[in-house]
Amino acid sequence: MKTLNIAEARQNFSALVDEVRFGGEPVVISKYGRPAVMITTLAVPGGGAKPPPPRDWRDELELRHPYRGQSFSMAPDIALASAELPEPFHRDPADRLIVAQARRSRATLVTADRKILAYPHVKTAPWE
Repeated sequence: MKTLNIAEARQNFSALVDEVRFGGEPVVISKYGRPAVMITTLAVPGGGAKPPPPRDWRDELELRHPYRGQSFSMAPDIALASAELPEPFHRDPADRLIVAQARRSRATLVTADRKILAYPHVKTAPWE
């Protein structure tokens, strides 16, 4: 089982989650040299389809919407901004990070998530 310190995990967190999610072994993240948390997959009844490769959904996004998709790296201040979003907004930490990043970048967030689409404090477009 792979073990990373918190700084290493932070640098590549999204890729790390995808690695575990799509068949990799669990990863232990340590803080101050001691194991703190483990990233592992959740058993989902009935499984679920593996999502398409990122290039495929990026190409589909560009076909469906008149503006080009953008990717962003996650800065530490985004984590703070996610905790300070105008309320009411739901508590899902991943959604809060995504919304905070879109707000900070003044980007249009393309999503099928009804809660995000209904949130008036970020510019959205429906993923149909």
